[in-house]
Amino acid sequence: MKSFKKLILALFVFYGIALLNPVKANAAWRQNSTGWWYTEGNSCSTGWKLINGNWYYFYPDGYMAHDTIIDGYYLNSSGAWTNGVSNRDFFKAEQKVKEYLANNGKRIASRIEYDHMDEKSYVIHCYDIVKGHAVTSGWYYVDKSNGNVKSMF
Repeated sequence: MKSFKKLILALFVFYGIALLNPVKANAAWRQNSTGWWYTEGNSCSTGWKLINGNWYYFYPDGYMAHDTIIDGYYLNSSGAWTNGVSNRDFFKAEQKVKEYLANNGKRIASRIEYDHMDEKSYVIHCYDIVKGHAVTSGWYYVDKSNGNVKSMF
């Protein structure tokens, strides 16, 4: 009976110590040629995540969004949400491409991002990440003067 009581007491002490000193998850930023992701233990973050005081958005494949608008919020080049929504024209061009694809019954890629601009147009890249590689579904010009969308192909 005494050894049973000692065993119970030892278990209480062990669990008490475990509760006071919880094991911290191994969280870390990682990067490869495709982009950045954030791990927590053995899994990658997805969706919105608050990290060190900044909000980030991670696509379903785990990669961090950047230089784009997600749910109406502008994410800068480091991927952090900045205060308010950007009204920069190239982000409006991304929205125009989404509307164009939806209105024409075309599949909307998981990533639609501003690439660059030329004299007359914003160039928008539509792609998905498949097994760690970017798979392009289209390139589009968005006319700066009138917002008309035209496929590059």
